[in-house]
Amino acid sequence: MCSIDGYTGETPFTIEQYGSLNANRGPDGTNYYKSPQISMAHSLLAIQPNESHITQPVVNELTGNVLAYNGEIFGMPNVFDTKYVMDLMDNGELGTLANKTNGMWAIAYYNRSEETLTLIRDHFGVKPLYYMELGDQLFFSSTPKPLLAALNYKNFQIHANNHGKFIWENNDRFMYGKRTPINHIKRLAPGEMRVWCLKNKRWKLDGSLFQNEHFTLAPNYSYDADEFKELAVKSIGEVCYAPGIKSTIALSGGLDSSLIAGVCASLNIPVTATSTSFKKNNADHVSVNDGMFTEAPMARKTAKHHGMKFHTSYYHEDHNLRNESIDALTVPMWDRNRIDPRYFNIKMAKKNKAKIYITGDCADELFTGYNGDNEIFHNPNAAQVDRADYAELIKTNEKWKHLSEVVKPEFLGYDAMNNKRFMRLICHGDGFATTTDHIAGSFGMESRLPFLHQELARYALRIPSAFKLIGNDHNFGGYKYLIRDVLAEYLPDHVRERQTKIGFAAPWDARDHELNIKIGQTDFDDYIEWANNIQFPVDI
Repeated sequence: MCSIDGYTGETPFTIEQYGSLNANRGPDGTNYYKSPQISMAHSLLAIQPNESHITQPVVNELTGNVLAYNGEIFGMPNVFDTKYVMDLMDNGELGTLANKTNGMWAIAYYNRSEETLTLIRDHFGVKPLYYMELGDQLFFSSTPKPLLAALNYKNFQIHANNHGKFIWENNDRFMYGKRTPINHIKRLAPGEMRVWCLKNKRWKLDGSLFQNEHFTLAPNYSYDADEFKELAVKSIGEVCYAPGIKSTIALSGGLDSSLIAGVCASLNIPVTATSTSFKKNNADHVSVNDGMFTEAPMARKTAKHHGMKFHTSYYHEDHNLRNESIDALTVPMWDRNRIDPRYFNIKMAKKNKAKIYITGDCADELFTGYNGDNEIFHNPNAAQVDRADYAELIKTNEKWKHLSEVVKPEFLGYDAMNNKRFMRLICHGDGFATTTDHIAGSFGMESRLPFLHQELARYALRIPSAFKLIGNDHNFGGYKYLIRDVLAEYLPDHVRERQTKIGFAAPWDARDHELNIKIGQTDFDDYIEWANNIQFPVDI
């Protein structure tokens, strides 16, 4: 996982100190660009072949323009993606980036003649990008860590942003939109593009890749199952393709990760499988989700079916991972019973020398899978979200009203379920991506989410819910017809015929809502204490 870090103007600390706090994300070396106007650091995780030995930040020798880029462009095996992105930015081809480019990215681009810095995040937020304004300076980074150190250096007290924390708490402890729960620090929303004017020292433009591509959720009533299957296989293959790089799939007993494993096996893409097995103990708990103990054995069976090498990390309740996971996440996020097992699984994947960590996140948002999807389809008035009432919704519903920063009414179609799934994708999908990016990055690994391949996601979001919800009369959205039936040939029978849906989390007290709220507040307080102690190293 690469890291891009930088700031405008001059500071009493160095760009080497600033960039060092994310150097673990790029174990293959850090390079710098320094000028009185702007300084950038790029820490490299080498994935693609680089025959021209291009290093970042890339400087155009003719124009002086500079690019720092974190991510991958998919489906172009013979084109080095850093050069591709640099050419697009130099030529002002944002329409190509928005409409015709599949990938994941966080981009910082300095146009020397125009004296502007452009920050861009990919459509669905696979690669995060944070920023803050201090006085007349702009700071940015792939994680909040350098920003926190800058705040501490300047003696700014780091504390909760009460408004941001309220949004965070009411969105199941996920961040979304531009806000974080921490004062001063913001981030780009999925698909957002912002332009900072270095001369005037203020924002010049705030836009979106969705607007560039005239994005729409208007239902595609000409949907064709064979076309969807072909696109799904192609897209998953493009995201997982990384010749010569050891990759692993976070495999459970569910449909989503099992589909990725099946597609990789069918395309002869070499990957391993990684799962987490929970160990029981005799502790007294309010509730125990016994179903979670079956996930790793199901995953092992799937890996064996595909002839895939399988690794299991054995997670015990007594593992004390909280301090480690806070340092890896660098943001307050989610519940401990979901974060810690994921952290542990990624840690074990790194121990097994994986360089790419692949997850099945966001299939629920695209293909259904949440309780209530069926209800939305059969009772549109229960959760109708279309252009007609969107404006009223964001004014009156505390959970959704801040989406006005991200989801514009013109993006929406006339299928209530797809509209709400898109809104959840922009919120919770962003959270899934951020969590995995930060934890994997802390171990010098790259995270990939195949279902967020842009062409596939756009196509899936327009499939009418009547097609998505076939077979859902008794499963409330969890049947996932598009995966279970249309893509059946890529699933082993023991997964395809399984009717239950189990969210991946530690099984202990997973459903004790009040306990998780209490633990979450303690964890948030611990995070604030951690953040106030982040310092720049002095020996660089």
